[in-house]
Amino acid sequence: MKDRYKIKFNPPKLTEEQVNKHKDFEALLVQFEAAPKPAGKVVQLTTRRVAMYASIAAAVLVLVWFGSRMLGVRTITPQQYASPYINPPLEEIDIPTFDFKIRGTEGGIVEDGNGSKIAFPNDAFVDKNGNLVSGDVEIKFKALQDFVDFFIAGIPLTYDTASQQYLLESSGIVEVYAFQNGKPVFLNPNKKIAVELRATIPYNPHEQYHVYKLDTTARNWEYAGIDNITTILSPQLSQQLEEQLAKELPSEVQAYNQQLQAIDKKYDAQILDLENTIPLPAKPVSPRTQEQNSDAFVTRFDFSTADINDAETKAFLEKYDNMLWEILPGQESKIEVLKSGIIWTNTPKLEKMANGRDYQVFLSNKDQQLTLRISPVLLGDEYQNAKADYDAKLAAYTTALNARNNQLVAEKATLNQKRTAEKTALKAQSGKIEQLLEEQRTALMSELLKGELVTVINRFEVDKLGIWNCGYPNQAAGESLEVSFKDESGNDITYNRIYHVNKHQNTLRQLTQNDVKTLPINKEDDQLLWLITSDGRMAVCKPEDFDKIDSDTHTFKPTLIPRKIKNEAELRSILTWE
Repeated sequence: MKDRYKIKFNPPKLTEEQVNKHKDFEALLVQFEAAPKPAGKVVQLTTRRVAMYASIAAAVLVLVWFGSRMLGVRTITPQQYASPYINPPLEEIDIPTFDFKIRGTEGGIVEDGNGSKIAFPNDAFVDKNGNLVSGDVEIKFKALQDFVDFFIAGIPLTYDTASQQYLLESSGIVEVYAFQNGKPVFLNPNKKIAVELRATIPYNPHEQYHVYKLDTTARNWEYAGIDNITTILSPQLSQQLEEQLAKELPSEVQAYNQQLQAIDKKYDAQILDLENTIPLPAKPVSPRTQEQNSDAFVTRFDFSTADINDAETKAFLEKYDNMLWEILPGQESKIEVLKSGIIWTNTPKLEKMANGRDYQVFLSNKDQQLTLRISPVLLGDEYQNAKADYDAKLAAYTTALNARNNQLVAEKATLNQKRTAEKTALKAQSGKIEQLLEEQRTALMSELLKGELVTVINRFEVDKLGIWNCGYPNQAAGESLEVSFKDESGNDITYNRIYHVNKHQNTLRQLTQNDVKTLPINKEDDQLLWLITSDGRMAVCKPEDFDKIDSDTHTFKPTLIPRKIKNEAELRSILTWE
């Protein structure tokens, strides 16, 4: 049984017309069936988008200043304009960008591999002079979903409106741009693109989530409309919720709920049967080379006599016999055992892990056992050959995936339209029972998922390319704390920026050293805080450091990371809640 969309964060504020317009992503894509869909090649990029350094004329600054004074919005000083608004803090790390090609006159659907999709209609692009763009258009697309992503990207989440400052608590950010022959193209003002943005966030059912576009000139988020956001429940959670509802609902509401479930069950089964008629192609895994992670511990293993029950792994080892193996992060104590020179006399066992790239190796002798998570690292010509093989497989995979999607879109849309029509007819007959059911369901959902991570899907349309955020304006909550930072020797720490997050709020507060005087500290939630020092290193305060606060003034002694962070996996291992 597939995951089911069960709980909406914001049902009270959406009309039935709005819900029906955005609820079914496939229905938004039927228009693309009439034209053939090009097979775009997907390439993960790690190049950093150049941060925007605004150079604003004095007249514009004067206009902004007077306008802000009259309208009651914030004033942006020349000093603020002198620093980049989008400011990625770590030179070595960036959020992967997915690169696609579509035909400008035909449109198409692009997907990032994690379930986020963007649908472009035909004739979606114009050049700087407003002329329609034909031929291949390169789409650059990235999705951000948690505070680590926001930190890496350097995107601010402060939102100023009506002389009030908020943090946008986000359910996902999407960045999308388009180019032809290296030059930017723009969205046709007569067209919109449909976005389905998937993210995993702390469950936090606000009354309403909204959509905002980042205005890098005004250095603020611009309100754009309502976000239609739903959670995806696993079958286990869905069953648990329905069992609890069955215990607490009046009999007439239970009967109504069972009718709704029967409709969902019928169409879920039909869609699953439809999807099973066309198997999902296997996505290839990109090879790695040592230069991509030079700080990692790598070694050689002799697997010529290893116990391997996977024919594909055997063929891989025979084809690339000069490879190294990286010991994946988080196994430092095991690395020390490996370095100690112990002789592992028993036949090693090698098993491929679920992600398709990494492996587990089991080493043993008569006295002890050692299990390691390892990943192959290819060198020189072997890497180049593997990369060429991967590119070819990726192109074939993308072609097969697009063909499958195109086959499924219209038929799934028809089924979902029938599902919606049946539910609408039932709701029209049920009066206030639907309202009672949704209120009870939302209350139980809040209790069931309080503090848990959930997967959500945001559905909305946009009329411009750029950076879009699904968020909820949240004012700082908690006690105001005057802070300072010292190292282990008692010396002041010189830093460029401070970053602060609460565990159950999907946002990121960032301030410069000149801005930091006090921080809002929510003692009801776990918190992380870290600095980027003047020499580019990180200094981190974990939740237990906040437990030491006993007054409205506090000196933190953050843990200094002794090296520069080289990759996202290493960063995430540092910014944990444990």
